[in-house]
Amino acid sequence: MRGFHKGFLAYVSKLGDRDYHFYREDREGLWSHKPGRTNAVNVDSSSNKILNPLKADRDYNLFNYDNACFFFCVNKRLGHSHSKTINSKQSFFKFNF
Repeated sequence: MRGFHKGFLAYVSKLGDRDYHFYREDREGLWSHKPGRTNAVNVDSSSNKILNPLKADRDYNLFNYDNACFFFCVNKRLGHSHSKTINSKQSFFKFNF
């Protein structure tokens, strides 16, 4: 759908660890994610291109995102402010889709 992007959420199920990880589908049909504070990549933890995040290797040693939650759609316009007190081109959240 025009203006929307597909996303995917997985989380760590190990007792004591609480972390989640988002993936998004790129224009080329591959999926990418942003491990920690690094740049976004379109490969999984085994360095394979991510064609389907359900089948991707999501075990990153420190965190194993072994539980798949759900797929969802996001409209990048939802991250922009439309307040009259703030420049309409300014964004509260920066989405780089």
